[in-house]
Amino acid sequence: MPARTPPAPPLLNPVIGLWRDGVHLKLAFDRETLAGTPEIGTSGGLDDRIRRRESEFLLSDIRSHIRVVRRDRRIIASAGEAARPARPRAGGRAIIFETIRYEVDDGVARIELNRPHRLNAINSVMSRELPEMWRRFDADPDAIVAVVTGAGDKAFCTGADLADLPEMLLDEQGAPSIASIRWTPLQNQVWKPVICAINGAVMGGGLHFVAECDIVLASESATFCDPHVSVGLVSGLETIALARRMPMGPVLRMALAGRDETITAREALALGMVGELCAPDALMARAQALAARIRRNSPSAMARTKRAIWSAKETGLTQASLDAWTVMMRHNQTHDFAEGVRAFTEKRAPRWAPYSGIEPNEAGQ
Repeated sequence: MPARTPPAPPLLNPVIGLWRDGVHLKLAFDRETLAGTPEIGTSGGLDDRIRRRESEFLLSDIRSHIRVVRRDRRIIASAGEAARPARPRAGGRAIIFETIRYEVDDGVARIELNRPHRLNAINSVMSRELPEMWRRFDADPDAIVAVVTGAGDKAFCTGADLADLPEMLLDEQGAPSIASIRWTPLQNQVWKPVICAINGAVMGGGLHFVAECDIVLASESATFCDPHVSVGLVSGLETIALARRMPMGPVLRMALAGRDETITAREALALGMVGELCAPDALMARAQALAARIRRNSPSAMARTKRAIWSAKETGLTQASLDAWTVMMRHNQTHDFAEGVRAFTEKRAPRWAPYSGIEPNEAGQ
């Protein structure tokens, strides 16, 4: 009798973990189950077959979980209790969301992640509302600049709510997709200025905002931690983005040490992770004052400036400079260019044109 092949360790998907009622569901596969299949003649073929079966089972379980979640929501809604996530609706100078507060006052949008009972963790509802909120902000003629913060005084955002993680990682067709994570202005290609006011703990996916907002202020009591690897998840997206803002060494240390490594506010300032520290009770006043200064500038000039600087991280110095020159020449044909020069020579405040967006390919990209 030929020697039996020792069982292989379970092949676990490193990106998607399934949680249901607090239980981490794990998939395990028996190599012997597939060993007798005629079309598998080699160890490599066997491994490929196992991986395919693992992927099939994984997606099947995710979709099944989501069907149950959606069914439960329908039952709750029909009972008149917590209904399916409400569609945002205009309400004067505010827009109403279920998990986000959005208010505009004198050109400044205040955006608040509003799940303080869960330390502002992002659930499936907030994950869907964030792209819609950024779209509304980008199209809002009354909003020139935004300040984003967290509700309460304990946390800014503690990342993804693990109970909803499977649903958040799937696109509308039910397949895992990076496009399902669109939480920040940069991920939604919003070129209006955005200030991030870190009012407490930031963990995991909350680091997306630190990495991808334009200006980051933090309370002196703020802390930063990336626990992904401590719960068996890969830390990739937010830490890659952070490595563009600060030295790679501290990013790697935080990502690999997991929950056992916390960066204090003062350390974050020294590393360039944040740009300024404030006393906890002065944070929002400082953010609002900075936003009030920014909103006086040309909206279209700021949008083109922001995109030119962020794009340089993607294209490199030479190409970014060429693209920026093209954009500058195009901007020089706009109302705001002429108005800025005119207002300066006439020693008066400029009257900028309302922001109407910028073309995605105006640099010839």
